[in-house]
Amino acid sequence: MSYLHTNQIFSEDPNPNGSPVVLLIHGLGSDHSSWIFQAQALIEKGYRPITIDLPGFGKSKGRHFHWSLEHCCDSCIHVLDEKSISKAIVCGLSLGGVIAQLMTLNYPERVEALILINTFACLRPKQLDEWAYLLKRFFISLLFGKDKQAELVAERLFPADENELYRQEVISQIKEADRDIYKKAMEAIAVLDLRKRIPSIQCKTLVITAELDSTVPPRNQIEMANLIKSARQVFIPDSRHAVIIDQPDLTNREIIDFITG
Repeated sequence: MSYLHTNQIFSEDPNPNGSPVVLLIHGLGSDHSSWIFQAQALIEKGYRPITIDLPGFGKSKGRHFHWSLEHCCDSCIHVLDEKSISKAIVCGLSLGGVIAQLMTLNYPERVEALILINTFACLRPKQLDEWAYLLKRFFISLLFGKDKQAELVAERLFPADENELYRQEVISQIKEADRDIYKKAMEAIAVLDLRKRIPSIQCKTLVITAELDSTVPPRNQIEMANLIKSARQVFIPDSRHAVIIDQPDLTNREIIDFITG
């Protein structure tokens, strides 16, 4: 297994001789370890998964005064440059999916194919209950900080009693994230709107949507998929926002079928 910690960006490259390269980008408050089930499945197929920690999360340092979605996009490209990788299949979950879209828009020659999981081009709610959840997250973050919000997010991701270990892991990861960068990321997500740009995406694209996702509503994901002409959308039953963990086998099957197909 090889590691990269350059320019303050941490990555893991456990199968450097594999092919093709699959860059895996985590969601808000998480880190590279959230892809443990996908990385192993990709290695077993002979592929080369690379997981990273976005600036300010996990083991990657970041400065809040210049943190932006575009900066995260450039950081991912820098990781590929450091490894002399000209093209990669880029896969992102939630916030990571936003970064993956920006990579495809800003550096189309570097993205071989695109996998978007429980993500969005614009997160503005379409129903009252969706507004209520996002406003609740915002005010909890504003009044009590990310530690209190971590409990809300963990409960939303893993509501079942048997998922207590997963809930505690989510809480731990969010608490370890840089407080100012976490807040800045939430603000960036709130105003993001890529709907006018993503119709220009031409590479082969897979959109994976959890049927029970209550963090990024499926209707927002459907809207995104319909705007990308090359996109094919699949729905994972009995799954929530953390579909890569609560339904790893079904998720991995879709990812591998897409790559081999």
